Amino acid sequence: MFIATVVIAIVFALMLVFSGVGKLRHDPKQMGVMTEVGFPEDKVGLLALAEFAGAIGPHRRPVLVADRRRSSDRNLPLLPRRSDLPPTRRRQEHRARRRADARLDRLHRPASAEHLTAISESER
Repeated sequence: MFIATVVIAIVFALMLVFSGVGKLRHDPKQMGVMTEVGFPEDKVGLLALAEFAGAIGPHRRPVLVADRRRSSDRNLPLLPRRSDLPPTRRRQEHRARRRADARLDRLHRPASAEHLTAISESER
């Protein structure tokens, strides 16, 4: 699967490079389409530059699943796997998640009929 991802990324990068080169050379076919859709001809160079930037890719290495990091904690050390934690810590985390879920359930619980009746009577 990794090889397929790399091959597809390379193919898309080459497509972007050739498209950008065509825009910089003002290829008649590309410019015909650009004017047909109403793209300003003086901005074609900027579009080519954006395509080159897209072909280069991100400015830093993307976070892989194998890194075991949350996207917001990229600068923190690697997080331990759940299986690496001692059993007591796993139980504590499980209980904490259950308590948080119960709190959310209480917050988002639909109102009872008596509560809705009391509200509607107070509005009258």
